[in-house]
Amino acid sequence: MKTILICPNQANGIPVLADSKPAVTLPFLGERFLCYWLHHLATERYKEVRIVTTDPVHSIEEWSGSGSRWGLKIEIFHEVRELTPAEARKRYRPAYEADWPAEPNDVIVADHFPGVPGHKIFESYANWFKGMSLWLPQMSAARRVGLREIEPGVWVGRKTKVGKNAKLLAPCWIGENVRIGNDAIVGPMAFLEDQVVIEARSMVVNSWVGPETFVGTLTELKDSLAWGALLVNWKNGSHIHISDPFLLGSLADNNGKSSATSTLVKAVQKPLSRPFEAVAQLAQKLQG
Repeated sequence: MKTILICPNQANGIPVLADSKPAVTLPFLGERFLCYWLHHLATERYKEVRIVTTDPVHSIEEWSGSGSRWGLKIEIFHEVRELTPAEARKRYRPAYEADWPAEPNDVIVADHFPGVPGHKIFESYANWFKGMSLWLPQMSAARRVGLREIEPGVWVGRKTKVGKNAKLLAPCWIGENVRIGNDAIVGPMAFLEDQVVIEARSMVVNSWVGPETFVGTLTELKDSLAWGALLVNWKNGSHIHISDPFLLGSLADNNGKSSATSTLVKAVQKPLSRPFEAVAQLAQKLQG
């Protein structure tokens, strides 16, 4: 079967979070939102998917590829504005083609999780955050490789290390290659994506932390979406960029390379033979 998948544009309720990337490529619990849809369509025995987007084609193709990962054939079409299902049907479903499902399954707007149609996750930051708790049961049932439930409601990915006396409070989802320091508190309602570092005595409650993000010692995140230096209050939509990398920052620069914050993380994870010199060198890197 064939179907058309419409990707919502960035002019929705999460403008800052999706400022530099398509909304459908944002990470949710260790996977990109678009990938969940493609996996779902493959399990429903679709063979061809025509993706319609207002974002640059290459930014979608980066995560969809040709579709071979899911056994799909994918074509991506760019539009200057978001099409309605009727418009997409008229433009991308020729009358002479066969093997299409009946309406409305021939055109899908990817503004919700598969199987959760009543919750539009891109309408607001609050909807986006709530979507994770709605999707978590689906993730638990999917039995992703390497993901394990270490206690009821607490899910942890591969190669994640949890420090001494750290508390993980359900519901809580922690991705792969995450480091949680001694005496830190994560949860309830905490979602940490892959390669996150939570330093000692920090707290993450009712919040989401994006991939490759550093949360410094004694930092408290509550009702927040944190990704790199960006901090968003998902309840009221306010946001700020944190300038102090000792509090909150990215572990990679725009090119995916190690940043000054990454240097900081390595420093605190190793014993320092000459601590004064190491701190001085670190300060110079951060200032640069």
